[in-house]
Amino acid sequence: MIRIAFYGKGGIGKSTTVSNLSQYWASLGMTVLQIGCDPKADSTLSLRDGKKIPTVMDMVRKRVPFDLEDVIYVKHTGRGRIICAEAGGPMPGRGCAGRGIITALETLRDKDILSKYSPDVILYDVLGDVVCGGFAMPMREGYADRVYILTSGENMAIYAAANIGLAVENFKERGYAQLGGLILNRRNVKREEEKVLELSQDLHTQIVGSLDRSELVQEAEELGETVISAFPESAIADSYRALADRIASDCGVDYPVTKDTPAQTNKTEITETSSEGPSRIPVSKASFPAPFAQELEFNPPVHETWNIVHIGMLMPQAHQIYICSDNCMRGVVMTAAEMNAIERFSCVVLEEKDMHSGNLEEITLEGVSDVLLKIRRKRGEEGLPKAVLVFPVCLHHFMGCDLGYVYKELEKRFPQIVFIKGWMDPIMQKTGPSPDMKLRKAMMDILMPYEEKNGLSALIGDIYALDPESDLMRLIRAADEVRGTVSTPLQIQDCETLKEYQALSGREVLITRSPMSAVSVRQTARRLDCKGLYLPAVMDYAGIRKELETAAEALGITSEQAGISFEQEEKLCEDALQHLRDVVGDTPIAIDYIAVQRPLGFARLLLERGFAVREVYLDAVSPEEENDFLWLKENRGEVLLCSTIHVKGRLLHAGAIDSEHSGFLAVGPKAAWFCGTEHFVNLVDYGGMWGYSGIRKMASLMEDAFENAKDTKDLVPRKGLGCESILF
Repeated sequence: MIRIAFYGKGGIGKSTTVSNLSQYWASLGMTVLQIGCDPKADSTLSLRDGKKIPTVMDMVRKRVPFDLEDVIYVKHTGRGRIICAEAGGPMPGRGCAGRGIITALETLRDKDILSKYSPDVILYDVLGDVVCGGFAMPMREGYADRVYILTSGENMAIYAAANIGLAVENFKERGYAQLGGLILNRRNVKREEEKVLELSQDLHTQIVGSLDRSELVQEAEELGETVISAFPESAIADSYRALADRIASDCGVDYPVTKDTPAQTNKTEITETSSEGPSRIPVSKASFPAPFAQELEFNPPVHETWNIVHIGMLMPQAHQIYICSDNCMRGVVMTAAEMNAIERFSCVVLEEKDMHSGNLEEITLEGVSDVLLKIRRKRGEEGLPKAVLVFPVCLHHFMGCDLGYVYKELEKRFPQIVFIKGWMDPIMQKTGPSPDMKLRKAMMDILMPYEEKNGLSALIGDIYALDPESDLMRLIRAADEVRGTVSTPLQIQDCETLKEYQALSGREVLITRSPMSAVSVRQTARRLDCKGLYLPAVMDYAGIRKELETAAEALGITSEQAGISFEQEEKLCEDALQHLRDVVGDTPIAIDYIAVQRPLGFARLLLERGFAVREVYLDAVSPEEENDFLWLKENRGEVLLCSTIHVKGRLLHAGAIDSEHSGFLAVGPKAAWFCGTEHFVNLVDYGGMWGYSGIRKMASLMEDAFENAKDTKDLVPRKGLGCESILF
């Protein structure tokens, strides 16, 4: 067991950091006890799944007997767990907060919290502005073995860190906690790294980790989650994991599970075969959530996924304008041309001289204005678009462009136009939301509050319209009938005008099926004072039941009122899957993450029914699929996880793996391309299918793919499956 206290100035990011460390260590199978030592009692807020717990001091003040369970919340992560407790403090304006910390820690010790929960790690999250005897309690009396101090380069943070370091030094001679090091939580101030390095030298310690400033921290907090749980593939999540690994190493901690880091995997697997290699890892040897090394990436010529041009074209009466250098403009221009939408697309080309002029704001503003003025001259005032999607690029980040000023001026010049703030900045997607996610949010940002509700539900943030035969659609229609509402139009794909789309904000319930829109729909629902639901296309019966029950409750009806019988629907699914099994027999199957939202869940569904699933093509494992990952690891460890972007993919594709793969049945275009098979389900993002009906329709599509070959080389390079294409 290791015991660690984290100190730092208030607001420096201690609780965020400690909670992410807890989340990570628990995901590896450890039991983590996190104790908040701050009167605000918000240390474990992102770990408690929205549940409130009384603080220890709340219960002590009541002067009635209480049990540990009264002040504890246990968060289970699948393999491990986090024990959450908050010390609390005195009533505002009364008593000593430091003394409250002493009382709370002694109370937890007296109630034998360690014996009851047997933690592997204890983390104390301690306010560090004032290092009095009470707040110094975790670093003495045998509570903590190591102290880590969070700081930035701000003067007050440095001052607080120095005081804490001196306190640790004073207690060191008594055999109490040692200073483990400093953690730099960047605020991007001048000489930041230099100042923190000087502090570490003054304290005779080391900088054990560095955390870059990231907007994802605030977004995760708004969701009531840690960054690691909300955005597991982000760069800031990687930084928290790296910090946790460094601290564990310094403290001599052995993880309870085999933890194959990407670097280790790359070193031990130096050859590539059809069965195993750096880009093809048996799930039994794969690490969660990142099975593959992050290095040079390969972009296969499979372009049926939607990009920001396709998504933006969903907006009715809208025009897109990209501001970029001509070499980066090629892809979006070709996309607009291929989908026969060049009339709704314009460019502002940046040149080398524009990078040195120092007025990128004016160049962007005048360029966009010039495009709109030309449209006005050509089509008249009525021909102006009702909405304009503006896409600045990486250069605007590099040059520190004040886009707030640009948009404010555009709105002054063209008050009749709604400006949608997109981004084409792929360099940023490793540290934050992708351009796709940013665009989906920007398209929701133009939904304004309605004084009166104009319908029950709306579907937002999805690229495909919901299948009209799906269980969810049946539920929506039944809810309208029962409650006497009219949810028409239902989704952006139904809207012919911008006004119709904006009217979707007048609904009581906003629903998205896409993980790319999950965060945005919740934020939008809070802003519009309505309900926001994320209902992904899960592939297991229990999950579908749960999603339907969640939707039914939000819509104010029952599944029975929609004519949905879980038992009957599941029997129909079993019949469809058994029929498919009789048709395809032991044909090897490969599943592609761009075809289904839950590729591991779908693999499990098929494997449990005797199908010969051999490979799953993905580049990371979603935290939503952790349980399915663990099931595969334990029960079908031979299934290969295959990367679609690993550089080895240059060689292992289109039948080059071996001759057997041409006989595979593939679900998804990337799996088809890598296998070199002509028998595949040509599907992206589940094609609007959902629930029980989605499983049955997928079975039908797989049967058709098995019996009828497709021209893979012709189909998969085409852009935006389902969009108009001049190549057909």
